[in-house]
Amino acid sequence: MMLNDRQSGPPHTEEVHLQDYINVLFRRRKPAAVTFFTIVFLVVLYTLLSRPVYEATATLHVQEEKVKGGDLLGDLGLTRDNPIETEIEILKSRTNAEEVVQRLQLNWQRDLKKSETRFKILEFNSLDDDPEYQIRLLTSDTFSIKGRDWNKALEGQSGKRVTREGFSLLIDQLQGAPGDSFELTLSPFNQTVSGLRSVVTASELGKGTNIIRLSYRDTDRELAAEIVNTLATTYLDRNVILKTEEARKSVDFIRQQLDEVRQLLDNAEQSLQDYKRASGVIKLDSEVDVLIQRLSLVDKERSAEKLRTRQAEWAISALKKALADGRSYAPSSLLDDPVLAGLAIELARLEVERQGLLSELTESHPQVLSLTGRIVAGQKKMLASYQALQSGLDLKIRDLDADILLFEQQLQTLPEAEQQLARLTRLATVNADIYTFLLHKHEEARIARASTISSINIIDPAITPETPIKPNKKKNLLLALIVGAMAGVGVAFFVEYLDDTLKDAETAKQLLGLPILAIIPFIE
Repeated sequence: MMLNDRQSGPPHTEEVHLQDYINVLFRRRKPAAVTFFTIVFLVVLYTLLSRPVYEATATLHVQEEKVKGGDLLGDLGLTRDNPIETEIEILKSRTNAEEVVQRLQLNWQRDLKKSETRFKILEFNSLDDDPEYQIRLLTSDTFSIKGRDWNKALEGQSGKRVTREGFSLLIDQLQGAPGDSFELTLSPFNQTVSGLRSVVTASELGKGTNIIRLSYRDTDRELAAEIVNTLATTYLDRNVILKTEEARKSVDFIRQQLDEVRQLLDNAEQSLQDYKRASGVIKLDSEVDVLIQRLSLVDKERSAEKLRTRQAEWAISALKKALADGRSYAPSSLLDDPVLAGLAIELARLEVERQGLLSELTESHPQVLSLTGRIVAGQKKMLASYQALQSGLDLKIRDLDADILLFEQQLQTLPEAEQQLARLTRLATVNADIYTFLLHKHEEARIARASTISSINIIDPAITPETPIKPNKKKNLLLALIVGAMAGVGVAFFVEYLDDTLKDAETAKQLLGLPILAIIPFIE
């Protein structure tokens, strides 16, 4: 009875040893080996067939700019520059990407296949639904072109535009053998821009260094370097244009005024000389001469106030745009006014304090929101000050116009001959003084525009990469061996888990709890 109880009791569970795992791997060596070699083969095949990918990299330094407006602001050491995160977003902006696509014609796809043809596309536009075209060389400088939906091919010549309804193509410097062919495809412009933006990467190289690392990956090593350098140059150009907008407008306005005043001055001097020779009157009375000098001073002052009015208009427009866009900005023009200079100092201090908080807090933190509100309030106050300044300048210009009218009335009391001579002398003197004044202002504005060129520096332009970053053959092979081995072991134990048959006498004894009476040997 005790024997039956012992035999019918629960099976005895033995401890699993390393040898048991080895036995499982030995029994399932075939599926494990198949899994291992399959993974290694697929990874090696992928590595050999993949086109190499190259990465071009450039580094840019974003320098801090001192707030303009006098020595007081410079001594404070305050800055108004954008944080590096903002500069990175500007660098990767859609506008910059569009400029790169346009400059490098990235939406013009060329599929040369095995053709040795060389050419340069100067113009390529199409309104076809499927803008894909087959081009075949007829002679060394002529070719035929046919679209997918065209019934008849067109013939063209190197250096001459080929046109039809909704299509134009201009190919130059065509070199190849007759019979060679290639394909041209016009990709959607916006899609190409979006694709470029998704691949370009930019990040700060180390915390607080103000150095941006710009990189781009492509299967064409030369194109990768060209895209990075073009984007960096475009960003640099736009940065200069944006930061010198006020000075640029001043330079353009003054240059235009200079051309006009120069023409007036030449005409006035020539007319004065002609009148002196014709009339014989070569000199005015001392009182009339003094009157003309006073009139000249008033005219020059009016030109100066007119320039300040135009600068105030630009500042008001820029402030309104900054407030609408929700960004911090303070114009640099007319900061010789003490009120405007004080507001610029306060805005710069608040912006520095805000940037300090942003290094630890988020945009939505109450302290950051409070400072942002104070900055917006300061900008609105500065806008009101510029508007008040503009109104005051308009009143002053009207007063100067009244003074000029009074002087002109006094000149009209002179005799006819002297009156004509006085008028011509006044035109020559006034235009000469205004021309000198504008030359001085033009030089000031030109220097102001040039002073911000160094705010962005390209430290290391991109060079053509020599070795690809993908595929990494050594890394891929190592991962294939590791992953293949792990997968093979996993398959072996999974197959073992699914197999619930009895494999040896010892397993049968453990499961049934019965003694082994005999063993039937396996004879091959």
